[in-house]
Amino acid sequence: MTDAEFPMKAMGQVHLNNEITVYKDIELDANLDLFTAMTGSRVTSRGVEWTLDMHVNVDNELVWSSSSTMLYRCKTTEPRKPAASIGKQGIAQMWSVDSGLGRRYAQISGDYNPIHLTSMSAKLFGFKNAIAHGMWSKARCIAALQDQLPEAGYRVQANFHRPLFLPSDVLFYQDRQKDHLRFSLFNKSGQQAHLDGYITEDINHAKL
Repeated sequence: MTDAEFPMKAMGQVHLNNEITVYKDIELDANLDLFTAMTGSRVTSRGVEWTLDMHVNVDNELVWSSSSTMLYRCKTTEPRKPAASIGKQGIAQMWSVDSGLGRRYAQISGDYNPIHLTSMSAKLFGFKNAIAHGMWSKARCIAALQDQLPEAGYRVQANFHRPLFLPSDVLFYQDRQKDHLRFSLFNKSGQQAHLDGYITEDINHAKL
């Protein structure tokens, strides 16, 4: 995305959703083959949505995959659609997210986008404070559910809705359904959703 020939600027892209599928447990010393490609795009009322897919193979066998949809903001003629309401399910847990989270996660992820680092750098890009990485929010939710997950054979899907400003108190919800586990992250008042998603086990469909 930072290459000069990439058709859109890396800065300013909005992460809309992410799906990760774990087909098999991956050994720490495994030799990985990674394949990444842009697999589609569409024009919406907010701009151009495009999808980035990644597959990870070990010994020519698919063991892990992900798909992320990004938004490149620009003017279009597409009509605006009303946003779907996000429901809260289960009993809430309160989490406190401190102001240094973005800098610590950047050291791990390598994502040093200024909007995540400090209030001063985030304000240069129109944010009132630094915001948490969306993938940190997803990872934190998965960590809270890790005792309910198998080692492999599951998919985690998440939709990102509103920025999580740092520092903040947030509400985490989880609810076990018949064939999946739902989770969501709301602001302290419970009125605005930061993300929602679900986990599905026993992935049986054909691998790519």
